[in-house]
Amino acid sequence: MDLRDNPDEGAFRSELRAWLEARKPSLVLTPFVTDAHADHFTLNRILAAAVENAAIDAAGTAVLGYEVWSLVPANRYCDIGDVAAQRNELLLLYPTAMKVDDFVHLCVHRNYYNAYTFMGREGLAEAFYEAPANRWAALVKSVEGLHA
Repeated sequence: MDLRDNPDEGAFRSELRAWLEARKPSLVLTPFVTDAHADHFTLNRILAAAVENAAIDAAGTAVLGYEVWSLVPANRYCDIGDVAAQRNELLLLYPTAMKVDDFVHLCVHRNYYNAYTFMGREGLAEAFYEAPANRWAALVKSVEGLHA
């Protein structure tokens, strides 16, 4: 489904706001705002609006933007060496992404690069851009023109 064309985007915002208020997460993960996939940016717009209006500690809630189709200006990383095989199996459950590109190998190569960049050694690492939820909306708005 292309979220940009969905007339229920407002309903998604309300539902996510209610979910955030009910669970008060300390961490939210989402594709990074510059990811080229239109649905990923729409998800970030929905998240930004939900966070702005939710009765949560937005300064104390971290949003981590993760890499999908491109790199992020990473300020956090996680060694995934112990779970990379499981992640690869899960990725194979998404055949559409695999038709576009060999996404498993793209991730493995990117994770190898990230390990050297952030850990200074061979391995596999996921990279993230972390910001407090109360600043995520401004970040989303700052890249809106890239997705027009």
